[in-house]
Amino acid sequence: MVQERNGKSDEGGGESVGALSKVVEEIVKNPRKPKRVTVRVVGKHGKALIVESCAKGLDPIRLVVPSHVIEYRGEDATLSEDDLDACIPYGADWEKHLKITVTAEDVVKMLRKRGIWTVEDFEKRFLQARQGTLGLIMQDVMRMFTAARKEANR
Repeated sequence: MVQERNGKSDEGGGESVGALSKVVEEIVKNPRKPKRVTVRVVGKHGKALIVESCAKGLDPIRLVVPSHVIEYRGEDATLSEDDLDACIPYGADWEKHLKITVTAEDVVKMLRKRGIWTVEDFEKRFLQARQGTLGLIMQDVMRMFTAARKEANR
């Protein structure tokens, strides 16, 4: 079936085929060059490299990258965005395993058990307050570590 556009038939190719071939020709002559991202090489993992990438405003990420996809320009190492997307993440997935269970009530209870009832008490016993707070959060952190270690040992 021949589709009509603007009251004209596309039989025989016409203008649309010529325009399409010009676009294809232009793409072949001037292929898209992927944007390059600056990375920092931080180590080796077998024949691959471990790189760190930190885009503005984002947390740094580490990736395992085949060494042949890295380009060096002076002291800078770069990687194409296409290759960056295909890299393997390096490191434990802490976010997946961290579940914060400490509540405000837990912190208040800990402070009162240590005799910290007033601002002055807190100032006098700051190290006890800090130690108690770290003790509370460390329970969650250790559960995260245990879960990540189990996953790594599979």
